[in-house]
Amino acid sequence: RMRSDRQPVGASGCFDPLRTLSSPSSSEIQSRGECHRTKSARHDPGFAALKADMSDTSMSDCILSRIARPSSVSPSADSAASRSRIMSSTFSFTSAFFSSESASYLLFASSSTFAFAFFAVAFAVKVPVFPVHTWLPDAHTQAPTAGSVVLAGVMLKLGTYGFLRFGLYLFPEAARWSRSLWLTLAVIGIVYGAIAATMQRDLKRLVAYSSVAHLGFIVLGTFAFTTQAITGSVMQMVNHGVSTGALFLLVGMIYERRHTRQISELRGLQQVAPVFAAAFMVVMLSSIGVPGLNGFVGEYLILIGSFLTARWWVVVAATGVILAALYLLWAYQRVFHGEPDEENRSFAELRWREGLLLLPFIGIIVFTGIYPKPMLERIEPAVHSLIEHVSERTGYSEPQPVAAVGGPAPEAATSLETPTVPAGAAPPSIGNAAPGTTA
Repeated sequence: RMRSDRQPVGASGCFDPLRTLSSPSSSEIQSRGECHRTKSARHDPGFAALKADMSDTSMSDCILSRIARPSSVSPSADSAASRSRIMSSTFSFTSAFFSSESASYLLFASSSTFAFAFFAVAFAVKVPVFPVHTWLPDAHTQAPTAGSVVLAGVMLKLGTYGFLRFGLYLFPEAARWSRSLWLTLAVIGIVYGAIAATMQRDLKRLVAYSSVAHLGFIVLGTFAFTTQAITGSVMQMVNHGVSTGALFLLVGMIYERRHTRQISELRGLQQVAPVFAAAFMVVMLSSIGVPGLNGFVGEYLILIGSFLTARWWVVVAATGVILAALYLLWAYQRVFHGEPDEENRSFAELRWREGLLLLPFIGIIVFTGIYPKPMLERIEPAVHSLIEHVSERTGYSEPQPVAAVGGPAPEAATSLETPTVPAGAAPPSIGNAAPGTTA
């Protein structure tokens, strides 16, 4: 190890770090920097000019002046006046296109769009939305009955709730910008889920594909950006959890008795278990959306509210209601109607414990379908706040439904306004109204 007072130097007279093994001191670091700047100035003449500029101006002005200065101009020929003229012309050109406000807005818009995209992809898988739905039928088929009920009633709603709370509320601009994409995927999921459910041979897999179609209605109402549609979506989250959860319970009871879920092996169960068939029919009709049951209220609000902002998407989505009646009624006909064979004659009737388990589901289905006001009164204030938040952030104006022919006139036409009376003139009255006018 060399002594610290003997500083080795190179051939250029600068400190040579390769000739010592001791840790550098402050003087050594300063000499290294001077050596580096000297060598850089030898190879790059612009470096010396940049150093000279930094002696009488700030760092940002120096860098911008060197960028704006042509390479053919000698640094020594630049004066303070020419440098300020070049910088002013450069800033006047850039400010015409990219002001500080617009640049910050573009940066915020792009970052919010990317953030919404990451959130939306995660929620789309969780809902699930077409085409990332393929995990749901397999998960329902392989899961036990309790797992399918929890998955349909609770877990899937985390995705739809995430779209409302994190998608629309945190990123309203990006949500409005991408609404056409989500409306299209929702409609495709409605139609595709219904068609796929029609072709299923496993009863539990049929119910799983019906969930894809029903969740498509929820996504459709969410991105319609109307109070009616979003209210229907929130209500349909609850309705889907009740109806589909009860369907999975009933399918699990069938599997417990027959040890099969194949529709072709089930026949005539209505004759041997009429109470069980009646409970299955009520839950099935609620999933279809028959008036008087809970499924009708949510789907009706979604369709009528989305028609104001997504008319053609609603026209296509309405076919999903018809297809839902097709695959569920056809499945009920094949499983419960007909003459039971020897294997199905031993099908046990609904037990009292199973009836107590299904009674709350059926009670909620019927009560919500007949009297949905208590639930709607608790949903609408939050939906109004969400729509107002989106309007404040994006300038969105919610369309209002047009009054029917013969209905009440618009509010502006029926509002009472005090007429302006000129100074010194008597106010008009009914008795002295001019002929041909209406008081």
